[in-house]
Parts: sequence; C-alpha cells; structure tokens
Amino acid sequence: MLNPLPEKDIGESEFHFDRGEQEIVEHVKRDLGQIEEDKIDIDSDSNSNSNSDSEDEEALRVGNDIKMCCVMEHACLKYAQLDSSLELMQQLHIFHSHLRATAMQTVKQTMLDHFVSRAGHA
Repeated sequence: MLNPLPEKDIGESEFHFDRGEQEIVEHVKRDLGQIEEDKIDIDSDSNSNSNSDSEDEEALRVGNDIKMCCVMEHACLKYAQLDSSLELMQQLHIFHSHLRATAMQTVKQTMLDHFVSRAGHA
C-alpha cells in the first residue's frame, strides 16, 4: 500500500474525454440517439398494426397512473393528517398494486440477443 504499482496504460478508450463535460454530454446524446434509432428500426421491421399501438398507449397510460399513485401516496404522508389520510393511503396502495398487475399483463418480452448487444455498447 505504501508503494503502489504504477497504472498500466491500456490504450485508447472510448470513454476518455479531453474536452470535459461538453464532450461527455455529446457522447451521451449520441448514444441516446442510437437507442432511439434502434427502437424505430424494431418498430418498422415488425408488422405493427393499430392493436399494437393501442397496447403501447395503454402501457404508457398505466405507467403514468402508477407514477401518479406514488406522488399521491407521498403527498398523503407529507401533508395530510394521520387520521384523515390513512384510509386514502390504503386505497391508493390497493389501486397501485392493481395498476402494477395490469402493467405486468401488457409487458412485452425483449429478445436476449438485443439486450446483450446493447450491453456490449455501454
């Protein structure tokens, strides 16, 4: 520990940013753009119809409802009196679990090779 070994220079790294934060931001935006392009390519390759679009909209709406339930639960804890908010919190908790069950029914499975290829780029 007193005499640490010198660090080895591995070579050129894709995560070496000479210009600082601005270059990091550009790199992240570029990666996010590639991810969005991949999503568009997947959607355009599949034979999507209005039914799959409505399923996606349903999943998005359920996700927003789950977030709203969490916000309401936190607001009950933060602002309401304990006596008056307990029943509301219980109902929100029940509704939240119902929404999560609904969300699990609309989840689509991702192919493993797509997941592994994205992990290799990260």
